[in-house]
Amino acid sequence: MISEETISFDEIMVSFDVKSLFTNVPLPEALDVIKDKLVKDENLDDRITLNAEQITHLLKVCLRTTYFVFNKEYYEQQNGAAMGFTSVTNSSKPIYGTF
Repeated sequence: MISEETISFDEIMVSFDVKSLFTNVPLPEALDVIKDKLVKDENLDDRITLNAEQITHLLKVCLRTTYFVFNKEYYEQQNGAAMGFTSVTNSSKPIYGTF
């Protein structure tokens, strides 16, 4: 438990708010970072027949298709990415490492 932790005189406690972390991923910048990583991947051709442009396009389609139902009404998410979307988790790693 955190209440049992001891902080030395030369340490400080820090708390980071990660509320809505994945929905706040800036998608255009995220796709640019991912495409850049794919272009620089020398072994990409050994693993997949698609090129970096094609992979990025498919990822963009997946990330931009964010429809959901609330109170029997259909909505489209305008910003960020859908929570619980596996590609968001995986694609956000290089983005946060870049900034």
